[in-house]
Amino acid sequence: MTTFKIWGTCRFLAVLLVLLLCQETVQTKLPSSDETAVRALKCIFWTDPVRTCVDSTGYVLPNRLMQMYENMNEEMKESIRAGRLETMTPEDFAKLPTSFFLLISSHHLISISGSSLAALLISSQDVAVAVKIMENLNTGMLKEFFKKLQGVELKSQIQDIIANTLVKLLPDANSSWNYHRFRTIEKVGSPLLAHLPSYFLANLTKLESSKFLFHLRNWLWSNLPSNVWCGKTEASKRAWTDLMLRSSYPFNLSEWNANDVRRYFLEGATPDELQHLSAQQLENTVLLKTKLSRLQVQAIFNILYSNRELSSANLTEAQLLPVALQLSPANLLRFSVASTDFRVLSSLFEQMKFCSYITAKQVMESLIAQSLLSGRLKSVEPETWGNGIEHLGKFVYVLPVSALESYRLSPPTALVQSSIDCDRITARQARLLTGDTVINLEKPDLIMGQKGLLRALSSSQLVSARTLPQNLLYHLLVSLPSGMPMQAAALLQKVEGLVGDRWTLGKMLSNKDPHQFFEMMPSRKIARIVTDIENIKGFENVIKGLPPATLSVLLTARRTRLQGGKWTSDTLLSGGSKLALLGLTCNDIYAMETMDFIYIMEQYNRVRNALKKPFPKDLQYCSQMALMSYLEKKGSLQNFKLSEQLLDYLEPAETEAIGGYILATLPVQDIEKAINSQHMLETIGQLSLPELLVATKEIKPYKYAQLLLKKHEHPHKRVTEIKAFEISSLGNLVHFLPATDILKINPVSMKLFVESFGDSASKIVCANSVTRSAWYQIFLKAFGDPFSWTSSVLATLGDFLLVVPNEELNSVPLDSWKDAADTLVEQTSYYMKVEWPGIVDRIPLYQACAEILEDSESSNYVAAVRRLARWHLAAVQSQLNTIVSASQMLATVHQSKKEKPVRKMVIPNLPIEMKHPDTIIKVLVPDEVGKSIIVKKPGAEMELGTVAMPNTLTSESTTHPTSTVALHESNETLNADLIEKLEELETSTTGDTEANTEFLMETSTPAAESIIWSSTKSDKINKIDGDNYLTTLRSSTETVISTGSSLENTTVTLIYPPTSAAVDSNSTSVTSDINSTERSAELPTDKHVKFSANIENKHLLQEIKSESSSDSLPVNGSISLKRDENMSLSSHRSNHEKVKVKRHANVEDKEEQRNNQTINGINRAEQSGEVLRGVIRANIFSSQTKPSAVSALIPEIEMTSVQPADKREIPRYWEKVSCDAIRATGLSAGLALDETDIELMGLEELEMCVDTLGSLELDSKLQTKIWSLVNKDKLLENLSDLGHLVKVLEVDDISKINLNLSSSNALDNLATLSEMVTDTHVLHEVGSHFLKSNPDMKKLITETTVALGRILCEVLTISSQKLHDLLEHSVFLQASPMLGRMKDCPTHCLHKFVNLATRNSEYGPLDTWTAEDVATLGSTPAGLKAEQWRKLKSTGYGNNPLVGIRPSAIRCIPPQIFKELDDDQLKSLPTLSAAVVSQEQLSHLSRSQQLALTRIQKEVRILKYSEDTDSSIKQQHKPNGSASSTDINLLVIVVLAVISRFIA
Repeated sequence: MTTFKIWGTCRFLAVLLVLLLCQETVQTKLPSSDETAVRALKCIFWTDPVRTCVDSTGYVLPNRLMQMYENMNEEMKESIRAGRLETMTPEDFAKLPTSFFLLISSHHLISISGSSLAALLISSQDVAVAVKIMENLNTGMLKEFFKKLQGVELKSQIQDIIANTLVKLLPDANSSWNYHRFRTIEKVGSPLLAHLPSYFLANLTKLESSKFLFHLRNWLWSNLPSNVWCGKTEASKRAWTDLMLRSSYPFNLSEWNANDVRRYFLEGATPDELQHLSAQQLENTVLLKTKLSRLQVQAIFNILYSNRELSSANLTEAQLLPVALQLSPANLLRFSVASTDFRVLSSLFEQMKFCSYITAKQVMESLIAQSLLSGRLKSVEPETWGNGIEHLGKFVYVLPVSALESYRLSPPTALVQSSIDCDRITARQARLLTGDTVINLEKPDLIMGQKGLLRALSSSQLVSARTLPQNLLYHLLVSLPSGMPMQAAALLQKVEGLVGDRWTLGKMLSNKDPHQFFEMMPSRKIARIVTDIENIKGFENVIKGLPPATLSVLLTARRTRLQGGKWTSDTLLSGGSKLALLGLTCNDIYAMETMDFIYIMEQYNRVRNALKKPFPKDLQYCSQMALMSYLEKKGSLQNFKLSEQLLDYLEPAETEAIGGYILATLPVQDIEKAINSQHMLETIGQLSLPELLVATKEIKPYKYAQLLLKKHEHPHKRVTEIKAFEISSLGNLVHFLPATDILKINPVSMKLFVESFGDSASKIVCANSVTRSAWYQIFLKAFGDPFSWTSSVLATLGDFLLVVPNEELNSVPLDSWKDAADTLVEQTSYYMKVEWPGIVDRIPLYQACAEILEDSESSNYVAAVRRLARWHLAAVQSQLNTIVSASQMLATVHQSKKEKPVRKMVIPNLPIEMKHPDTIIKVLVPDEVGKSIIVKKPGAEMELGTVAMPNTLTSESTTHPTSTVALHESNETLNADLIEKLEELETSTTGDTEANTEFLMETSTPAAESIIWSSTKSDKINKIDGDNYLTTLRSSTETVISTGSSLENTTVTLIYPPTSAAVDSNSTSVTSDINSTERSAELPTDKHVKFSANIENKHLLQEIKSESSSDSLPVNGSISLKRDENMSLSSHRSNHEKVKVKRHANVEDKEEQRNNQTINGINRAEQSGEVLRGVIRANIFSSQTKPSAVSALIPEIEMTSVQPADKREIPRYWEKVSCDAIRATGLSAGLALDETDIELMGLEELEMCVDTLGSLELDSKLQTKIWSLVNKDKLLENLSDLGHLVKVLEVDDISKINLNLSSSNALDNLATLSEMVTDTHVLHEVGSHFLKSNPDMKKLITETTVALGRILCEVLTISSQKLHDLLEHSVFLQASPMLGRMKDCPTHCLHKFVNLATRNSEYGPLDTWTAEDVATLGSTPAGLKAEQWRKLKSTGYGNNPLVGIRPSAIRCIPPQIFKELDDDQLKSLPTLSAAVVSQEQLSHLSRSQQLALTRIQKEVRILKYSEDTDSSIKQQHKPNGSASSTDINLLVIVVLAVISRFIA
């Protein structure tokens, strides 16, 4: 027995020794038989060219490097042994492994020929290789190097690297870049010239620009596809276009030919720049072959098709069809309804990745009008359409739910359903279009063509169907829309036994969102079908849609199949698709060969960036540890004693390969001291802004930004101006400069930088109010005053608009907001979700920004984000208001067939909602609409609208649906003799009760010349009797004022916006506040603009002052009603500023005025004229609120002087927003809405909009408001429609929900309740109601368990049944991915889940659990007991189950259990999971445990190396599970001692 124990002990120690020896590529001394190779390799890697490297005594090599050497051919080995790499042929040099090449000392590469370096670059196409080569390339190698690269296809990123290095080698654009050098590189790349950095091009002189443009223009474009320019980065395209414009090359823009325009100019030009082109230059442009934005398309459209009526002849592939859905509603109205077949756009719709909701709505109206004209539809009323709805094609999704109610009883045929079906149809629309009944699954022919309409399919229907025809089953797998988890779970159960079948897998992977199926599958099931998945045809493409957890299983399975468990670059390349790398976890990092770490991470970053996926925060810490281990080994190879810091061994090539994310959180002081610190910081700055925020959360990015800027300082000279080069170097770190440095930025350079952004998410602003103010100063200089901003400028700035003060956004012209609306909402990123350390769930980006700000600034920042979101929403509403309905289009067609009437001003009846200072007045009912509004003053009255205002308004007869607006003379009349000039007028300000009104009036008489003049407001104000109300007259049509005999045939045209003036008469004149008298001269005289009004601090002030003149002259002037931050009618004049007026304004005058105006200049806002308004929320009735944009009727106005009322307090208003506006705005609308929006929406519209509102993450107060207004009985039948609104359900509401499993909606309702409800009392009531509704339930099937989710815990609490009795065999395994998503921590329930999970029929014993299993279980492992946690330990190198633990599980572990995790387990926690450890949990840990946890919560601190460093500190550089040589030696001694003792 004793002998057996001794033998067992010895065997155990021997096995342990073998395991440790195999775990790491230990640096061992090579056999003496290959000492020559060792000496040669030492010389190749040795960084000190002075010291001898002949002696290899004590020199050790990692086995991996020796393996690479052994795999080389004899010729390559001989060159290495001889120490003469230059003797290798280019073909052999190209075979060098990337990991080997990166370690070669730079002084050995100087002698390598340019052709050999080029051959290696062509062979590898690796970023690290490109950087390493270009870092060591000298001018003598260039000719041979580029000659080898000619005609070779190079990746875009490789060309960027070559071009960036080239301008460093040849900085002098005049002397260094001669004709022969251009000839050398002109055939390289596509072309290489196009990739020159923007900062280099920005600094070229006009002569130098012409030289570069000449060679770019003469490049052999015909050798490549015509769309080659499309593949360039936005920065490249913008830089070259900017260069062309600045240098006027090849000649003035107006003289460019179509070839020049198409090849170089279109894609890089701003819409404003495109407007300078002529129709002749664009007539041969094929828009299909260029990659243009929506605003670029619209700018080109306005040039090519200005004032032309279009038809189907223009809607072809050769003309507008490819870009038709990028047109605005106004553009689409150019197409004649009678001669255009809009149905061709339905096929185009499915090809577009994004189609503006607003554009789609206008197309739908055009389709209705066209169908009525052709007789395909009988009426505009939806209830008359029947199967005729098929003619509306794929655009049916923009119809309101109310328009589809008639199909509840009589749904369209299956053929019609397939013709109108699309992915954007909502569940409510789908149910109505399919008859709002249970879909008959026994008749598959009826639903085989459905896609979006499958949203009407309930999960209960799938569960109740015992079998499904194979063709129907496959159709559902391929076509099931995303966002239907319960239906996906039910389908998975239908194919349970066929999941490994290649046909079934193929169909699942063919779905647009295969993620929805695979996220429901437990890791154990995926592990069983790994080989089947990899063998699927087209695996390279379908793998892109798989969730990371699935990819992790695939990657782990591939790695574990390798002998020895080691993962090298060789096995990576031979193991199948590199896309499986997207499943990379820390276990895979631990299992990598250290010397291959750089190369493998480059491959990972390559596939990740190609799919635009962010770097996972959980990989950051273990990657940093692996990097330290790599640098430690590299240092030993390259003479460690040369440096005391590991980061000194990190070269630019390696930095570029691993990316900036891994480098983030490294201590600033260590980066600052590193040899290549500037390149490290620049790589961090290359991260997208969301990545940068998350990556640097522990250290914050401000320090990195300031340090990098410091690197650009010359000795004893600080940076006084930040130009293009510094901005390019900073990258996204420029966002985090302090305000003092921001003010140093060159505005022109910043403008080009912003225009070059390809990633809209990098335009977000995360800054305090001082920094935002500094940014605004820069943008003000770069883009001019906001009143001059076009839609192009708004789209360029995008989310940068957050820095613009609200009152300045108010001065941006209405048309600019309107035209940019859909682009702004498409590109905004503030609502985008990101993972954030310390928070379990993903949070919106703006909340992440608020997290890094000081507490005092956070609320202010969030308020600014919400204000910007409100501007977006208001802009969308403004653009929606331009849509012309089918009825209006038909009326226009009918009118065109008749004789045109006398032009009159037609103003639609605008039902106006009004609000009392204290209470909200009821929404106007239809019978109140139709009454005109008269505003009285002593001696004059003004008819403004069609709603009588109590006490102050009298009713006059009007013509329905429009009314004539007249200014009636009283005891003051308008003199026909207009003034010749104005005297200086003084402006006064009355506290915060200012008001101004502006009109731009253009007059023409038989012989008159225009003058510009202005006046200021009077101190006198007039009072509106009775209650104070505000009315707004809105008109989007041109207004011609006929003043009758008083003006002697003078015609006055109202043009609004953007200037100001006044009208004078003998005794009375209309005056206003203005500040720019010259600017009106440059205004187009044919723009249509609108009346508007403003409110501030509940005061209404309107002033009209008269100035008399003896001369009768034509007048240009304006009256603008303005809204500032407080929605005010206010003048921005102050301190009695005086304005001098000129009669004749020329261009020089205007430029002088613009140049003399300071950033904080007075009256800037008044210059803007019209702004985005809608001061009051108008009660919009569709038949009365949309003035026809094609109406030929123009109003007649009699004008008199009108005095406004006295100041009165009025409430703050925003424009009323419609449900369409909320749908069009998307998720960001959730930031903009408030309770008043809901109150003004109206009950009917609110209930029609409830699914849209439910899709938004509104605050609970607003959700409660919505829930209190809607009819609950109608909505509780389908809870999935309510979305996030379910969160505010009350206990009393639960009993009204049908949870009987026999009902068609029970499972979907349960799933919604489980996902959304967090209130434990409500959850308990749901569980109780479920049991009462299903008293005979004995067992829970998989689908029911998945639907119950969190509610299952309440069912177990109430029910007397045990969990294992409730669930059938393997049900827990199938449902575990959903059960692990609980948002709270029901400890009693988690214990039960764990007990069930450890059964053999589920996940089995704990020592068999993998990291993927732990990840699949979500929060369930939190129920483990103390002794069970001890079993969750690493079972081998790269097989640590705790690598997969979720933050939700860590959060739920009780502190007294959490303290049982040992140091190694705590070190294994992923970063995001470690970050959620609470203070209570932390307080229960020992000091060593806290230290182990702190290492992964904070920055990496151990970066120094010295021979005296404690071995335990060195061990931190190694991946978890590695063994040091000291440990192994100690173990050997122990083993020998034990054996000797027993032998003795």
